Amino acid sequence: MIDSALELECLRIPHFYSAFYVYKYATGLSAAVALAGQVLETGDATRYLGFLKSGGSEFPIPTLQKAGSTCRARRRWRRRCNSSRAASGSWKRSWAR
Repeated sequence: MIDSALELECLRIPHFYSAFYVYKYATGLSAAVALAGQVLETGDATRYLGFLKSGGSEFPIPTLQKAGSTCRARRRWRRRCNSSRAASGSWKRSWAR
């Protein structure tokens, strides 16, 4: 149950109204999934740790490219989306039990 004082809390969060906020969030999440997948596949977190250490010192695309991921490789993005769908389906099946 939500406290009546908090019913409209989500309406006062200003970044929800910023241009393309939802798309930026989804793109960032997709990049994180791609980087995590890379670490899980190779067992090497060096590039990922380098990405974290960069701390926003460069623009996003070059930083992701150095980490071994890019928004421009459709095949990789499709593979990540498919693995996310599979994980989502697995979660839904286990939740239904």
